[in-house]
Amino acid sequence: MIQIGTNNVEKDYDAERGFLSVTKWPEDIESFSLEVWNYALERGINESHFTERSHREWFIAFKQADADDEFGMFGTYKRIAGGRDAWRLEHPNWDSDVLDSCETSRMGREFVDRLVNAKKFRELNKLSVEIKDQLYEANGATDPRDVAIMIDRRVSELMDLKERTMRSAQELTEYTAKRIEEERKQGGASIVTHLPWLNGVLDGGFRAGQLVIVAARPSIGKTTLSMNFAYHAAKKGKTTAIFSLEMSADQLWKKIAAIDSGVDLSKFASGFDSESDRKLLNQGLQNVGKLPIYVDDDSSQSISRIRSACKLLKRRQNLDSVVVDYVGLLTPDDRGMPREQQVAHISRTCKIIAKELECVVFLVCQLNRESEKAKTEPGMHNLRESGAIEQDADMVLLLHREVLGEDPEKCSVIVAKNRFGRSGHSRDKIKFDRKTQRFVELVEPRLNGGIAKPAVQSDFVQLTKNRI
Repeated sequence: MIQIGTNNVEKDYDAERGFLSVTKWPEDIESFSLEVWNYALERGINESHFTERSHREWFIAFKQADADDEFGMFGTYKRIAGGRDAWRLEHPNWDSDVLDSCETSRMGREFVDRLVNAKKFRELNKLSVEIKDQLYEANGATDPRDVAIMIDRRVSELMDLKERTMRSAQELTEYTAKRIEEERKQGGASIVTHLPWLNGVLDGGFRAGQLVIVAARPSIGKTTLSMNFAYHAAKKGKTTAIFSLEMSADQLWKKIAAIDSGVDLSKFASGFDSESDRKLLNQGLQNVGKLPIYVDDDSSQSISRIRSACKLLKRRQNLDSVVVDYVGLLTPDDRGMPREQQVAHISRTCKIIAKELECVVFLVCQLNRESEKAKTEPGMHNLRESGAIEQDADMVLLLHREVLGEDPEKCSVIVAKNRFGRSGHSRDKIKFDRKTQRFVELVEPRLNGGIAKPAVQSDFVQLTKNRI
């Protein structure tokens, strides 16, 4: 408890040791420890938030362990001079007084908030002393407005207004000019797809900060299209985190290996695979093993845990895109909410992830049955459970295939919403190769009876050079 009874609100000893206690466990033992730690870093917690010397020293070593990917108390002991034995010799009651001081990790966020408040009280006290000194040293020539300006500046700093979201016209001009220059150097889009037609509609591809909805009915290929995006982005050095709530990690990885190698996965499912097929798949596995792709197949994921994991990956490595597959399987943060509000919270959080981490978020969604009943192509009104998805999304990609039709591999990719450009329909340009799990774009043959071939980006540039 903050020691209000003794008029000392500047030192919260219980919050200090409570925070160190709930964050002690490595991620594989207690995942909530990492969530609390990420929340603390988000709130700006550092060694200055601790008033006890031993707490500060532990925090510094703990932070270094996290940076070295050894999160938890075991990695912390390694980074303390003399190790665990020396630390316990100097602090014989460390375990009982600190590490074991809190029995539940659920108070972790409360401890973080209390540490922030206690430091603000210390800064307020320091400011009050400075104000008294200024008034004591004032004379007839002192302008009271100078003192007021100093107070206003310090209070603004104390209230974290330096991290405000409102910008002046001049700040916006400088920031926008900087982003334009960055886009010019990087080519505009941060994630360029392997489908030239789609890049043309999207003015080059997907950009950091965008929430992209990939939606279809079951077994149409929405997950596979997202994997195609992730694979081709990773081939260009872009880091992707995939949260697969429906498909196990090995199944998903086999799919990505097939995209790389071009092997016929259907042979493995039916038992008709040959030695050459197995070699080809193994080569694909070796190739994708070098890509910057991270997969989490925990089927009980919540959007809050996904956000924490993305922040951690962004801090430790980098993060260019995120795939969440799919929205209907996410565990709600608040089970008491109506389902529509739960989905709205998920889509809004995905948009926040995209903006705060400056990455592209692909949110896979399932469409309702109405388009099937009407035997028409889907529209945005077919998105299930919440209109908030349609509202939050920067782009909505809808997939449609006639699975039982004459050509089940013919796939329509519909850009139903594009907040920053035009919408469009692929018509006969896209094909889904079910055997290799690849989405490919076809160039129309020049002569009747000719055979269409897979398209490349140069085809799009050549056909549209007058418009470009």
